[in-house]
Amino acid sequence: MVGNNFGHLNMADNQSKVWPVSNERPTMIKSLKLPRTTKVQVFDILDELRVETGGLLKVIPPSEIQLATTSRGYSENALCHPVARGAHADIYKATMLSGDTKNRAVVVKVFRQLHLQVEEGKRDHYNRRIRREYGVWSMLDHPNILHLEGLALLPALPSPGLVSEYKQHGDLLDFLKKNIKFDRLHMGRGVCSGLEYLHSQNVVHGNLIARKILVDLDPVTGQFYPLITAFGSSLVLATSGYTTSVDGAPFVERPPEILLHDGGPGIVTNKQVLAPASDVYSFSLILLLLVTGKAPYTQEKMPVFVLIARIVDDDRPLRPDPEKYPVLDSSYDFCWPIMQACWKAKKEDRITSGEAHSRLLTGVR
Repeated sequence: MVGNNFGHLNMADNQSKVWPVSNERPTMIKSLKLPRTTKVQVFDILDELRVETGGLLKVIPPSEIQLATTSRGYSENALCHPVARGAHADIYKATMLSGDTKNRAVVVKVFRQLHLQVEEGKRDHYNRRIRREYGVWSMLDHPNILHLEGLALLPALPSPGLVSEYKQHGDLLDFLKKNIKFDRLHMGRGVCSGLEYLHSQNVVHGNLIARKILVDLDPVTGQFYPLITAFGSSLVLATSGYTTSVDGAPFVERPPEILLHDGGPGIVTNKQVLAPASDVYSFSLILLLLVTGKAPYTQEKMPVFVLIARIVDDDRPLRPDPEKYPVLDSSYDFCWPIMQACWKAKKEDRITSGEAHSRLLTGVR
């Protein structure tokens, strides 16, 4: 189980990249060509992360990673551009230059406003984002969880970046648009297996949607499988200070308890609102997408505000039904009772991720 200090990081296979807590800040960081105010921000973040990760912090130095650049004809004009943009972060593509998997493609996630000298309250908010995502992500180890390589400090980037392996097939939503033949039940079981693991570690993902799941190909079995990522909205149960927000997910895909939360979308959501059952609800909508090929609440033909009112209705909450969302294959029929058990209106009435996974494995309704 996860403790209060995230102390069980598995760094044994790469000790050279682990920085112990020390009063001396690494010379490598001091040498970065960053404005003094930015360096102060970086130092503060790293000091806090060292404490929260139980004394160890995996830092990837500039000599071991190279950002992809676009050149305008002259090497001195080579620029680094993000390959994708999220609500709060930019994604850069890069190459690892050392280790057993030299020349492996990776991506670097940089929180966009972390380095800016904004008002103190907002700056603290951005600092908490990277601290939370690294603190949660770094302790996870599961075949269906995207592996975090470490934290990169690069002169070309304005803020520290989270490094993870690049997956060429993209996220689940984009993958489905490519019409590639794959085992949809295997994909759904993989998502649920990763979710069951998260909950066993007292972690609530908090924003489980198709965009937050990457797809990879197993070279041995030839099967595509999912990798859960994006832990910036995650919540660690039994750990103080790790509240979260749920911005990013489409309104109609948010669990009813989130839609009903008085704080509104994007406001910090406390532990009394967000729970493992919230992830279970979100998983049911991902399973619906997989077995029917239709995104949730796209067949009702209602305005968004009407949909939301119907979704959170206590007496007769609106949920997808088999007539409007027929399965792509009759072998998926057994998934309907599972989905219905996952999207119950009240959190306490939903089955657990473990039960959902077991029923998906055995084909039990």
